[in-house]
Amino acid sequence: MKRNHILKAILQSIRQSLHDYKSAMPLFVLTVCVVCALAGCSSGSNRARTALHNYVPESGYVPDAITAKKIAEAVWLPIYGESIYDKRPFEADLAGGVWIVSGTLPEDSLGGTPYMEIQKSDGRILTVSHSK
Repeated sequence: MKRNHILKAILQSIRQSLHDYKSAMPLFVLTVCVVCALAGCSSGSNRARTALHNYVPESGYVPDAITAKKIAEAVWLPIYGESIYDKRPFEADLAGGVWIVSGTLPEDSLGGTPYMEIQKSDGRILTVSHSK
């Protein structure tokens, strides 16, 4: 609300100063600076508000191997198709805060398995690949 009043006052000052080009130019530059500053302050407050209402589980968004495997399956399926199910069971190991999820190759089989790395804390997918 305050920002709207400030912008209205600035626009009114510009209108009054347009009759004299020499005095309008410095005012115009000042206006642009103020508007840019207000826009910067607004975006900062939005970030603070978002951080205030963002729940982060103590054990991270991917707390266990079961969750990591489900995420991997959901990502692999549209990429590699139903053939990923031939590479079950999926294995998940935690190393340095990163879940390493991979398929298993059946005995006496040729080919590769799907592979994924998932950040435990925030669920970011770091790597997706398929061995050959």
